[in-house]
This record gives sequence, structure tokens and C-alpha cells, in this order.
Amino acid sequence: MLVENEAKEHIRKAIRPSADFRGLEEPKEALPGSAKADMALRPFGSEKDLWLAVQVKSRSRGVYEGNRSVRWKFTNVDKYKGMVVAFVSLQGGGMRSTAVPNQTRSQPPVECPIERKPKVWTFPGSSLGPNVTITSGGPMYDKEETRCTWTRSERSGTFLGDKLLAYYEEALAAGGSSANGICLSTFAELEGQITPEKMTEMETIRWLQPLFDATGFKTFAAEDPSGPYDIVVRDTSCVNSRDVRVQVKTPSWTRVSKFRLVATANSYRRSSRNLKDVPYHVKEFDIFLVGPPRNTATLMNLQRARLQEGRSCPGPHLLTDTEWIPNHFYLFCSKDYAELRLGDCDLSDGKTSFELDFTPTALSTRSSGLTKRLPHRYDMMCASSLLQAVLYFRSAFKAVSRPA
Repeated sequence: MLVENEAKEHIRKAIRPSADFRGLEEPKEALPGSAKADMALRPFGSEKDLWLAVQVKSRSRGVYEGNRSVRWKFTNVDKYKGMVVAFVSLQGGGMRSTAVPNQTRSQPPVECPIERKPKVWTFPGSSLGPNVTITSGGPMYDKEETRCTWTRSERSGTFLGDKLLAYYEEALAAGGSSANGICLSTFAELEGQITPEKMTEMETIRWLQPLFDATGFKTFAAEDPSGPYDIVVRDTSCVNSRDVRVQVKTPSWTRVSKFRLVATANSYRRSSRNLKDVPYHVKEFDIFLVGPPRNTATLMNLQRARLQEGRSCPGPHLLTDTEWIPNHFYLFCSKDYAELRLGDCDLSDGKTSFELDFTPTALSTRSSGLTKRLPHRYDMMCASSLLQAVLYFRSAFKAVSRPA
């Protein structure tokens, strides 16, 4: 993630307006971290809601082979049709061995410093296969038309700003889609190029933002979107504090009874390592936050079916409110998660979730798993309840964020 961010900063610096370059700009509102494109660009000062999508693939440095040959390998790059793919090598330094003329075999090779100047190439996404290996001077990828430079004064390729602007103008002149497959998109289209599940997660995190704001801590997206936590919470006023890992879940309505509206939250995730479903482990996160369910249409169907059977259920008025979302959320620290056995799931036996009560006025009618979890339920619209959540969040934060 750090390498990618540094690569994007190099691109931003290159596309700034100057005396001899019009410049390119990004949208005022950044693309979400889950968006398919890493950057959205248009000519500086343009008012058209048409953006050039750029995917940035980066490496810290290339691999030297022999005296002169260098290669850069990039994988999984065939998923960006319609976009520009920019390959960046930061050339982060290091040493390489090289032979000296008339050197005997007994003499050790001379260590020469690796070139530190970053390199960049651009391609239409539709022209790429699954994997790309760029070899310095190679005839397939390291060509004059794909090799770019960071400034106009360099002569080893086309200035990156000119190249990206040309991609944009060619697509615009062709009605939004150029012959080489580059397409212009609205910001909403680029923002929406994510899975519905990811969009729901983003909505839940935004809904929980008042809680994060009240704690006084800053939130940042996790580096691995498929990892065991979604965001990290950081006390930016303390340079030595550890990041606190927060898993955010959006449950789904699953059943309605006489007194309860029940939703189910998953206690497993899809592993990015082997693409298998694995249970959450308490050592992999610090706080488990469950926002309100959002599949309101399912809840209405459950209520309607129950009423048609002549049975009562909470909140019959919800049948006419298609946008109703509960005010409540659940906050568990990793210790709570273990003590309440929320992670007790057996994928082979179909046990992959736990239930939570989201009835507006929940009742502790009997001892059950639902009742035992109610002390961890808070009301976002109730000042005193939100304050309790903030205090508990801070105590959990303090317990796990002590300096190493």
C-alpha cells in the first residue's frame, strides 16, 4: 500500500498544471478505496463529469538479470478494460553485481548502485493479458510508445502528462470510447464499480461515522480489503500508539417473532490467501462492530407473511416504510467476542453466523444468546447511549493501543 501511494504521488506531481502543460485534476471527492480504479482524471478546469480511469500497478524496484537487463513483473492486470493501466517502478535503491573488463574469476564482482529514478509505462487495459513482465529494452512492453517520463525535459519516452491527456482527448473525440478501448466515465459510474457487498459495507461505515467522530480518533481503510478487519483506528495525537483493528459487519434480517426483529451477522470471512471461508479469530481484530441491517425489503416480507398467518409482530408500521433502518448497533471487543462465543462456527455443519436483536424496544424476556448480547447494543440517536458506546470504545482502544 505504501508503494502504491508513493507511485500515485509521483503521478500527481507529473500532471500538475505548468507553463507548458494544461494539467489534469482529480475529483474533489476521492474515489472510495474499494473502487476498481485507483485514480480518476480529467483536464484541469474542465466542468465535464467525464473521467479517465487509471489503475496504478507499482513495484519498489526491478530485478536485475545479468549486466544490463532489468525486469519488472506485474500480475493480475487483465481486469481493467476501459481504463489506463500505469506501471510504476520506484527504483528504491540497492546494489547489483557487475563484471569489470579483464576481471579474473578469482576477483569478486564490483557492486554498483541501482538507478534510483522512478520509471513509468502506460497501456490501455484492454491490451493486457493476466501477467505482464517488462524487460528493459524489451520489444513487447518497454517501447517508445509505452515508456513515459515524469518531465518534458527527459528524452527516454513520452511525458506522462501528455500521454494521459491524449488518452482523455482521444476518447472524448470518439464519443467517450476510443479505438484502443479507453472509456470515459462519470464519477458515479467509477464509484459504483464495486460489488454490492462492498457498497453496503461503505454505507455502514459512513453510518457509524458519528461514533468514530465522538471518540476523537481517526479511521483509515485496512490495507487488505479481504483481511480480518476493515478499518484501523488511530490516535493521531500519539505517535507511539498502536493501530486498533476494527471489523465492521452489516447483518441481514432473517426472522421475525412476536416480540423480536432478528438479524444475522456472519462470523466468517473469505480468506484472500486461499479463497476459502474461515472463521474470525479474536487475535486477528480488536473491535467487532455490527451496524444495522439494510435489507429492509426482506424484513417487510417477513412481517407481511407473519401478519397474513394471523400472528402479531413488532413494528407493523414498518410495512409502509421501505427505507427504515434501526438506530442500533452492537460493539464487541475481542474479549467479548470470545466470552459470548460469537465465533463458534462450524462451516462444515452450516453454523456460520450469530443472531442479534434489532427490535426498536428490545425486551429481556428470557436468558438466551440474544439477551446476553443486548448489553453490547447501543442507540446512535440516543445521546446517553452513544456516550456509553464512546466510553467503552475508548476503554477498548486504550487496552490494545498501548505503545509497544
